[in-house]
Amino acid sequence: MDAGVSREMYVEILSVVVSILAVDSFHHCLGFKLEPLPEAREGEPGRYRPVEAKEGPAWVPMVDVKEVAESDADIYEGMDRHVNVISAMSLVPDAVRLLRNQSAAMYLDVGDVGNPASNGGRALSRPQIELIAGRVSALNDCFY
Repeated sequence: MDAGVSREMYVEILSVVVSILAVDSFHHCLGFKLEPLPEAREGEPGRYRPVEAKEGPAWVPMVDVKEVAESDADIYEGMDRHVNVISAMSLVPDAVRLLRNQSAAMYLDVGDVGNPASNGGRALSRPQIELIAGRVSALNDCFY
């Protein structure tokens, strides 16, 4: 932050890094070559910040699930309470959208995570999915 990175920039950088890390880790585990990074595109970032984002318990402003604007309601779709990762990234709604899309493809839809009976229509059972997720988290020293 002392170098001039805003909290919005930080959330967006975090979003890109987490997304690329997930895809690269998947490729690495399966012995696939890494996907090349896409070419940079010209243009300016949107710099959209929801007016509902407020200071709170985290060090980045967040949008409360009960106060989200209709135009951004999809970031909390299927949720009636805070989900820490989603809330922490809500300062940049497109970062949440990227996370939700990737989670649905690689794990479960975020709205299904809290339902232990849901396996997202996968061939694996939910206990099998969670065993793999837990093992990957342990291998990555993830405390969450």
